[in-house]
Amino acid sequence: MKIIWNYDNRKRKKVDKRSLICLGAFVMAFVVLIVTLFDMQILNGSSYANSAVTRKTRTLTVPGTRGKILDSNGIPLAVDEKIYKIEFYRDYNTAAQREMYTNSIIKAIEIIERNGHSIENSFAIAEQNGEYVMNWGNVSAETAATRENRWRQDFYFNNNETPEEMYLALREKYHIPESMGDEQAFKVLAIWQDSVQNYYVSRSIVVAKNVSEETVAEIESYSYELPGFTINEATGRLYPQGETAAHVIGYMGRISASDRNYIDEYGYSADDTLGVYGVERIMELYLTGNGTARSGKRMVEVASSGRILRELSYTSPKQGDDVYLTIDINLQKVAEQALKENIEMIAAQQLEDYNKRLEYYQAIEKDMGRKINFASEGAAVVMDINSGAVLAMASYPSYDINLFAQGISQEDFNALLEDKRSPLTNKAISSTSMPGSIFKMVTATAGLMEGGISLDGTITCEGAYTKYGESDAPSCWYWRDYGRKHGAIDVSEAIEVSCNYFFYEVADRVGIEGIRKWAGNYGLLSKTNIELSNEAVGQVGNQEILYDSTKPVTEQATNMPRIYYNSIRRTLLECAENSGIELTDEQINDAMDRIMQFTNIPYADRLGAIRDLLYGELGMSYALVYWEVSYTIRDYLGDLVWTPIRTIATGIGQGITTVTPIAVARYISALVNGGTVYDAHVVQKVLDSKGNTVYETEPVVYNQLNVNDEYLNAIKEGMKDVISGEDATTATRQFEDCIYKDQLGGKTGTAQVNNINLENNSWFVAFAPYDKPEIAIVVFIPSGYAGGYSGYTVRVIAEHYLDQKYNTQTDEVPEKDSIVY
Repeated sequence: MKIIWNYDNRKRKKVDKRSLICLGAFVMAFVVLIVTLFDMQILNGSSYANSAVTRKTRTLTVPGTRGKILDSNGIPLAVDEKIYKIEFYRDYNTAAQREMYTNSIIKAIEIIERNGHSIENSFAIAEQNGEYVMNWGNVSAETAATRENRWRQDFYFNNNETPEEMYLALREKYHIPESMGDEQAFKVLAIWQDSVQNYYVSRSIVVAKNVSEETVAEIESYSYELPGFTINEATGRLYPQGETAAHVIGYMGRISASDRNYIDEYGYSADDTLGVYGVERIMELYLTGNGTARSGKRMVEVASSGRILRELSYTSPKQGDDVYLTIDINLQKVAEQALKENIEMIAAQQLEDYNKRLEYYQAIEKDMGRKINFASEGAAVVMDINSGAVLAMASYPSYDINLFAQGISQEDFNALLEDKRSPLTNKAISSTSMPGSIFKMVTATAGLMEGGISLDGTITCEGAYTKYGESDAPSCWYWRDYGRKHGAIDVSEAIEVSCNYFFYEVADRVGIEGIRKWAGNYGLLSKTNIELSNEAVGQVGNQEILYDSTKPVTEQATNMPRIYYNSIRRTLLECAENSGIELTDEQINDAMDRIMQFTNIPYADRLGAIRDLLYGELGMSYALVYWEVSYTIRDYLGDLVWTPIRTIATGIGQGITTVTPIAVARYISALVNGGTVYDAHVVQKVLDSKGNTVYETEPVVYNQLNVNDEYLNAIKEGMKDVISGEDATTATRQFEDCIYKDQLGGKTGTAQVNNINLENNSWFVAFAPYDKPEIAIVVFIPSGYAGGYSGYTVRVIAEHYLDQKYNTQTDEVPEKDSIVY
């Protein structure tokens, strides 16, 4: 009994101890619960309540990957790469929260800039010369007024408050530290500005993009100190070829006011980028991964700070389509390099010749008030003659389009704009210039087709063309430079030796309208409709182009009428002043209108009409009017009247005749393909992300020449002899050691833009192979001295193309100093 009793007593003691431990744990848990509830409901109840309330869902737009741009062989020219961007988003906020967000913005800017990135300052107020002004960039006054009105409404300012008053008010409202200078304050307020103006569409704003992984890591490590800021992955444009084909490929940029339709019609975001130039622009709706048709959606839950807590749903975006070009990037590189070297070679030769006659040229420069222009820019085009496809399009100088990929700096952009060589301009399609002798094939076609000449007929070169007077009569270059004549030659020989006299006579027989007709038939007077913006159009003059008396001088086809109008007006005013007569504005304008109409009366009657007006009606000095002023005004008016001399000058590509390199490529293509004039194109096809063909370019016929094959063959024969003929010319010497010279046809053009031979424009056109032509080559170098000097680029391009065609290699590359003088 005693043992049993002792056992039960020990057991009871054990049970009591375990109960006490459990009870203690229960009490402690209860106390923790009470304390937690007290903290949540009493001490920090409002804070937790606000946190719960401010948690919300957001729908984020997920853009698709932009399509690639590729050359004809599938080599990438423009691709997307993954980048990181820093975004800012805030909910509706109180004054205290504004201070919190401002501190967050300041810290984020400090991190971003410390890591070598920049913050774009788009703030509407700027400091200029010690004053605060509204700054809307390079926009029209109307656009600036519209933006300012909206901006004032967004920030609740009236129209009476000055920029300085508004700036100081915003500094106070957004708690900008007093110690912070204007430069940094503008950056902070720029972020607030974009946030306010995007708040009503519930969009975050991009503060910095293409930031480094180090920046991403630092922003994320301070995420709790940076309310409103998040890191998102995006894609950025990369151009692997750099400067190559820059004017064809184009570049991207932010949506501007003129692109508002992309937001309204296609659902783009204001922060999206889109193509602004070149193929990137023209093919935007194929390439883009933006807009309602391509973008995906991501629904997330976010905290009040904007930090994403979790993803609720995800809809994948669609990828943009890939655009294949007709450009062969290897041929493009060859053309660009050859053109660059060619320009440098010509400039070196010009400098050498300039120094040989230094005093002569310096005197000319003094009279002109400017330096003589040497070769510094140019263009080259290679076209498939049987389709109008552009295989290469070089414009020099070029630029690295990667500068625009993530936003070009103002400094870099200004440097491009201020470069006198205009690197942003595609000279292959946007430059118009006098063609010189490359136009003679148009005149030849007009002569043959309009009955001015026959295939077996000849014209005898007499040196000077004196049909319309011996004084200052136009002459053949052979007579002018060597005192020699070409004698009796047919059309093929005339093209080979480029006889000016022959084509003066043909132009005179055909007339200006006959020449214009065939220039138009060849497509020289219309756009080629290439898929690139800013294509210019050439012209061949007549009376309406030179001066149309039915239109004001401000609406004329050229600037020449305005120049002469101003010269006549100055002469009129000087005569009135020297006669002691004060004319009213009405009298001056009326007199000028009547004087300009004197272009419609015969030359013999003009002098009398001018004298009757100035002396008879306006009472100006008899001596001044009769012995000086009337002759001066008559001579000015004479330059605005079309004459036979202007017609024959047009026959050799001079005068006010202008063409573009791309149109010349179309013209030469039609000449050698049997007479089919094609529109030019640079887009080959478009494939979707699955490889399906979405669009494919078919050749578009602009015109059929319907010219006899015999006529075209005769012209081609003359072009063949330009390169491989027996007579040693600058052109033939360029090709004398070329293994393909018998497979080429060509024509040089030296366009005299003024009386300074160093500033002559240089043209060279060619085609290959001769028997069954495939390509046309056009090279244009302004201030290129002489047409034959552009042959270097033609030769390098032709040799590369034919090497690839015949799969041969050659070491016969012309030396950089191989210009023949």
